Amino acid sequence: MKKGEINILVVDDDDSSRAALAEAIKRAGFRVTEASKVEEALNAVRIKPVHGAILDCMLPRMNGIQLATELRSSRFGNGPLVFVSGIFKDRAFAQDAIKKTKALEYFTKPVPLNALVEIFEDKLKDLIDAPKVPLHALLSKPYASNRERLKALESIEEITGFDLPLVISIIMDSESTGFLNVVTKEGDISGITFVKGGITKVDTAESGSMVGGLLIKKGFLTQKDFEELPEKKRRGDVLKHLINESLISPHAADVVKAEQAIHGLRGLFKNVPLQINFVPERIRDKSTPVNATQLTPMFNEIIQQEISLPWFEKFYHDWLDHPMRMGPDFSDDHQVLKLGVADDLPNLVENLHKELTINEVLDEQGYDKEKFFKALHLIALRRLIVFDDAKRTKNLEEQLARLKVILKEVEKKNPFQIFEYFGTGPNPHVKDVERIYKEFARANHPDILPPNATEEVKQTVHKVYAIVSDAYDILTNEGKRERFVSGQRQQEAEKQLRAEGIAEEALVQLRRGRASVALEKLEEAYKLHPCTANVISLCWAKLKAHTGDVPYEVQKEVGHLLEQVTHEDRRSPNYLFVSGLLKKAGGDYEGAHAQLDKALALDPNFLDARREISSLKRAKATSADNTFTGELTSIVGRLFKKQAKK
Repeated sequence: MKKGEINILVVDDDDSSRAALAEAIKRAGFRVTEASKVEEALNAVRIKPVHGAILDCMLPRMNGIQLATELRSSRFGNGPLVFVSGIFKDRAFAQDAIKKTKALEYFTKPVPLNALVEIFEDKLKDLIDAPKVPLHALLSKPYASNRERLKALESIEEITGFDLPLVISIIMDSESTGFLNVVTKEGDISGITFVKGGITKVDTAESGSMVGGLLIKKGFLTQKDFEELPEKKRRGDVLKHLINESLISPHAADVVKAEQAIHGLRGLFKNVPLQINFVPERIRDKSTPVNATQLTPMFNEIIQQEISLPWFEKFYHDWLDHPMRMGPDFSDDHQVLKLGVADDLPNLVENLHKELTINEVLDEQGYDKEKFFKALHLIALRRLIVFDDAKRTKNLEEQLARLKVILKEVEKKNPFQIFEYFGTGPNPHVKDVERIYKEFARANHPDILPPNATEEVKQTVHKVYAIVSDAYDILTNEGKRERFVSGQRQQEAEKQLRAEGIAEEALVQLRRGRASVALEKLEEAYKLHPCTANVISLCWAKLKAHTGDVPYEVQKEVGHLLEQVTHEDRRSPNYLFVSGLLKKAGGDYEGAHAQLDKALALDPNFLDARREISSLKRAKATSADNTFTGELTSIVGRLFKKQAKK
């Protein structure tokens, strides 16, 4: 991940303070999401991931500690968190805030900006990709253009001989034509000629003396014929002179040139400093070039025999957490895989298909580290694999937790409600929908998931993205939006009619004393259409469904439901009646009687209210009798005690 992609949330209702904090974070290279209200902050983290947060302790509606708890529990995980405050400066308060939220620091204003930035630099460094030198950067570009490859070579001044196979592979893959000049620390110069990516010639200090020996070794020339060549011709282009003298065939020359090139290259592949530069040129050479397939066994030999584990660890240090992708030349039966590099690495090819990181492969498979790196290096040289530009995201579990919360919130909402959840109004403008969707897609698109993401993560991401995308499609298409609104109105009307029918039937049962039957029906009606009438009837059924005392939990639930009723509707006979039932359940007989009297005053034919008033009178009388009996018993008891003392 690039540093500019790491998102830090800054929440402060003081505009100047928030601007200063945000500017310091931006200058450090991070991305900033600003919010002045809690609602803005929560909407922001619903749309995209947040990797760190700076929270003011004093915020409207919810303090910073409460906001931090909300972020930690659902959408923020263990990201670095810092509190700032210009009011709460008590040390005990700061320590308590840090303990409750696992914050890293608590700064009082004015905030030391350098110290603030250092915290995020330190805690988020593992998410940041290390900059790659141009040569190594090509390990992550499967289809880099010729210009990109040559530009990478131009910017390199010094390498080691062990880097040279990668340089040669890059030139071969780009099918470039020109000269690669290689200079040792001692000043020895070698030249490698490329024609359309193939090597046609390797000039080293030993090239001339090598040709005769190779010809004799291959049986194309006798020692006597070679010695009879004039000295001058032995020092020049020996092969050309031998062909002109008809001593060897052009085919023999091609074989020997290939052997000479491979042998010459092998002498350059040493762990010593080299300076290189590639000069593109138009070259006419009809000889058969040495290709990558011919060089691969020699590359493998160098890797296996010459290069040690410390070199590999240094070379791949910046790539350990980057997923390995299938390269442009990958195939299960590639020449590289037939060289035995994977013989001691069970399931290596299968693991490459999984697109894991180097660290993941080593941790999961327990491979011998040196053997794995040797196989990997040859595979990378031949472009069977390339590395992803971005490091593997380490917070997949946190991402899953965040998306689960979002899924739970949006899966039963309609398109308008979904985008209202993300921060728009109830009837959002198309531009607002497009803006929010663009931000959401950038952070939550299924295509940005790492290949080793669990099936649960993949399914959750796809579900959330599909739901939000469908909502976006409806709200940004005028025709679809109109049809949806029309359909919603029709569905609501149908639900309302159905709910009214169920509620009427339930009230009949309720008045007949069958409260349990009525309760089940009224709960269904309330779900279909939670209007005021259904709320009041549902409360009525809940209170009457108990033959004895009404449990406190039920009384509390009914109280909360009745709070939904508007002040205007609280003047209705039914509301006053149910309010009286609730007071009666709580033992407030006087209050209950008053509410029931009001209900009867509005509707003199309200028989249920009359019955409840009669019931209240009996309850009062019973209570009074019990009180009198209790007092009489107490008086008699005291008299007997006095007589006993005499």
